[in-house]
Amino acid sequence: MGVVDHALRAVRQLVAQRSPLILHGEGDLISIAAALHRLALGEAAPFVVCDPRRGNTPASVRSAASFAHGIEAFVAAIGGSVCIRRKCVPPDLGELMQRLLAPESEVRLFVCASPSRTPAITFTSSMTVELPPLPLRENEIPRIIEDYAADSARTLPEIAKGTLRVVALNTSPSFTDAAKCLGMAQVSLVRWVGRRAPLPHAPASLPRSFVPAAPRSSAGAA
Repeated sequence: MGVVDHALRAVRQLVAQRSPLILHGEGDLISIAAALHRLALGEAAPFVVCDPRRGNTPASVRSAASFAHGIEAFVAAIGGSVCIRRKCVPPDLGELMQRLLAPESEVRLFVCASPSRTPAITFTSSMTVELPPLPLRENEIPRIIEDYAADSARTLPEIAKGTLRVVALNTSPSFTDAAKCLGMAQVSLVRWVGRRAPLPHAPASLPRSFVPAAPRSSAGAA
């Protein structure tokens, strides 16, 4: 369970404000960062993006607010998180990092990094979570995290259990490997996913055994 433990530790370090959390992989990493942010800090904590290409853009139902400069983003994100793309950092990144790493800082940092691009900057003190492709639709993992955060009783044991399962799904190439990492039956993990983010249309590459079955009337699900 080394990969899962490493990723969970990264999320815990983010909450403790010890180091940036780098999400490394393909797809819509900002959506995954936003979902992890909500799981860790709650719906009320602000989540903003700092992207010079988008400039200053207000939040919408589809995307977080964006700022062209790091300090503006930092001020807007107090009590929450700033998310930047490693290939397109703000011009005042140095000042932003000074604010983020200050002992009194109340802002966490997510860094989204695509493996196909040469990074504009590297971070010497950070935790990285590798996100290999999954045999799921690209938007399933953010939905699973969001649904779990909404449904959870939010006790520490429940948050820890849900985070472990989400991380295992993100860092394993299949449900079988994720279930092995978690030490649970594959069918139990598939049912847990199905209760939070049903997959009504499985892609062609997804084996039938990965599609959550309709719940039985006589229970027994984990």
